[in-house]
Amino acid sequence: MFAVKNNIEYSITENEKKQYIEAGYDIYDENGKKISEGANKKVPAKQYSDLKKKYDEANKKVSEKDAEIAELNKKLLEKDAEIAELNKKLLEKDAEIKKLNKKLLEKDAEIKKLAKKETKEDKKTDDNK
Repeated sequence: MFAVKNNIEYSITENEKKQYIEAGYDIYDENGKKISEGANKKVPAKQYSDLKKKYDEANKKVSEKDAEIAELNKKLLEKDAEIAELNKKLLEKDAEIKKLNKKLLEKDAEIKKLAKKETKEDKKTDDNK
């Protein structure tokens, strides 16, 4: 049998078993199965085992959530790329609108000039009558 404490392992006899248990060593049989728990432990083995199981389950859930987060981050990056492309198109359309507005103002100015010119010609025609 073996006495184990703090990753230190001793091969012991049945006569030494009690002494090692009192010193806080866990006792294992030749197959590695725990047969006695060391005395004066801060956390009993059953409680430690239960907590370890809960910890492992929580770690599994954390890993699953990390995978979900990674997938969502991937989708977010894809959406960011889509938004960037749409913003680029929006800027192009905005520039196009500005050009059209400039042309519209130029045409409006031409129309006003022509209207003014026609008004002057109409006055001349009226004056000649």
